[in-house]
Amino acid sequence: MKGLRLYIITSSQLVKYGGGTDTWLSYFIPGIVNTFDEIQILAVEFDGAREELQKFDFSNVKIVRLCKPSYVDMLSKYSTYLTENIKSGDILLSVGTGFQGLVGSMVKKVYRESIIHITWSRGIPHREIIERRGTLGSLVMKQVEKRTFLSSNGVIFNGNDTYNYYHSKFQSYLPKNTVVIPNALRNDSYFQNPDPSFSSPLTIGYYGRFVKTRGFDYFVELSKSQILKGRYKFCAWGWPEDEINKSPIKYMGKYNNDDFEVYIGSDIVAFFLPTRGIFGGGVSHSLLEAMASGRVILGWDNQILRNVVDEKCAYLAPQGNLASTEKKLLDIYARKDDLIEKSYAARQKAKNYTAERHVSMFIDFINRVY
Repeated sequence: MKGLRLYIITSSQLVKYGGGTDTWLSYFIPGIVNTFDEIQILAVEFDGAREELQKFDFSNVKIVRLCKPSYVDMLSKYSTYLTENIKSGDILLSVGTGFQGLVGSMVKKVYRESIIHITWSRGIPHREIIERRGTLGSLVMKQVEKRTFLSSNGVIFNGNDTYNYYHSKFQSYLPKNTVVIPNALRNDSYFQNPDPSFSSPLTIGYYGRFVKTRGFDYFVELSKSQILKGRYKFCAWGWPEDEINKSPIKYMGKYNNDDFEVYIGSDIVAFFLPTRGIFGGGVSHSLLEAMASGRVILGWDNQILRNVVDEKCAYLAPQGNLASTEKKLLDIYARKDDLIEKSYAARQKAKNYTAERHVSMFIDFINRVY
């Protein structure tokens, strides 16, 4: 694919310790840098410290920050920039089916068949937006997503859950070229972490933002359990710190996704990410990192976790059922030998999610679509 240019549309600020898109780009860009003559990443401005910005030290990679974090500005300035700079034969990659995809569809309408538009679905925006914008906002976003799919030459899903949802609800809008390419591990450093000690009390860790949408409220409630007291201790790496001040959880500092040894502090890692009507979330980076570190997974038995784990490498409880989770933890404590087997199985499963395989699947898909 030498001679081709790739434009990547994001709504991210592209910070070093950002969210899923920022983490994904940290291994995706180095993997594809020799495939394209030029790569431009469209991002929004960041008003924090410059040392926190994500950087790519490649001569053919350019980050273009066009506007403040505003969807109105993004639609206007992104589309204007792209229509003025994109050329026949270029590839446009929308990272998201919402406003990122809408920008891609607007540019595709101008250039029609002379460019290739690929959409990478990383969630289900019209379900995620309900809590913030209500039913009307969800309906508007659904129309945006339909337009995005209709303008796409190919669609990539980052998990089987999102793939299954859209293929059941949006089948007539999807192009013939669709594929699942799950997230991956940035590198093999996590596999070098020592095995958990599984000494008493067992440590259950939480990593990430302390918000309800990530299931942190369930983790807080579980930490208050009297029947687990003495058997388990609860630790958290993330932000904001004041969310745990009134709980027994020990705050361990910010979750730095450059710290490959951060999972050493836990025996078990909690993933209480709820579907809550979202129906899909793709494959979690932190889930893969914890598994590669040999940590045993505790979480809800839902589509999001089932993207990767099963009973061989994780303990799964009915979603939202803390009583059942408490009982499962008591069983785990009584049969601690099983933890060693699940730890090994988690590491083995994580080996299927390398950055090299991720990039290879993307390049194969582009070759099929182009």
